[in-house]
Amino acid sequence: MNDGKDSKDGKDCEHGGDQRMSDIRSFSGAARGRAVVVAVPGVVFVFSAVAVGVLIGAELLGPAGEAGLIFCEASRPGWVKQPANAWSNAGFVVAGFLAALWAWRDGGGGGNRMRARPLYPALYASVAVFLGPGSFALHATTTVWGGKIDVISMYLWAAFAFAYACTRLRDLDDRVFVWLFAGVGGALVLHQLTDFPPVSGTFLFGVVLGAYALLELVEVRRADVRYDRPWLWIAGVSFAVAFAIWLLSRTGAPLCDPHSLLQGHAAWHLLNALAMFALFRLYCSERRVGA
Repeated sequence: MNDGKDSKDGKDCEHGGDQRMSDIRSFSGAARGRAVVVAVPGVVFVFSAVAVGVLIGAELLGPAGEAGLIFCEASRPGWVKQPANAWSNAGFVVAGFLAALWAWRDGGGGGNRMRARPLYPALYASVAVFLGPGSFALHATTTVWGGKIDVISMYLWAAFAFAYACTRLRDLDDRVFVWLFAGVGGALVLHQLTDFPPVSGTFLFGVVLGAYALLELVEVRRADVRYDRPWLWIAGVSFAVAFAIWLLSRTGAPLCDPHSLLQGHAAWHLLNALAMFALFRLYCSERRVGA
């Protein structure tokens, strides 16, 4: 007499079990994604910091020279030649981990790439974090190879920014973004390692950064997308002030005091770290009109 009811109850139970398993798998995938956002930049920082430390300690980057001395601070005896300019790179590490922790706490609930897909915040935080040990290699040693590591770290951040602006503007998929980042970043790194073509790293970095800035301005002015503009202003003003200080505090410039621990180039590092975190928050605020 109860066969029909029992059959219905059995199907409901089966459906409920399937739904619970689906929820568990969804939660497990989200948890893994959140873990990746923090773990990847953590691994990048530990590996790069240890590698740079070993290279410096074993004097594998070569003898101290004049690289970095254009940024005013005098070279001091000891393990870290330019302490203010070197240790201020901690700002990039802090900015990268703040971005990773914000993405981890956010839980991937947003409707844009930076919030919904672990690839983007994990990679952004990683290139930001790598700037710390990368620039430290230059200012701690004042060697040519320390300078190359510094420029490589700058190139990788610029490659991400350029590739991400292209991806948002043209609505490219994740694979195209990865290839674009790898292509631009790889070409720039190869230039730094081979010095071909024979143009300065600063010039190439400026070209990529300028292209990124133009793409970003086009993107944030789109009629179908909205951003929290205060983050754009924080990033823009921070970079503008940092660039002014960078110009005025170079060797021989009005704000240069080689023997002071208050260095303009250190302020350049810290303000750029603030700009990078503000850009991350700008990316996270992206939303489609009507969404």
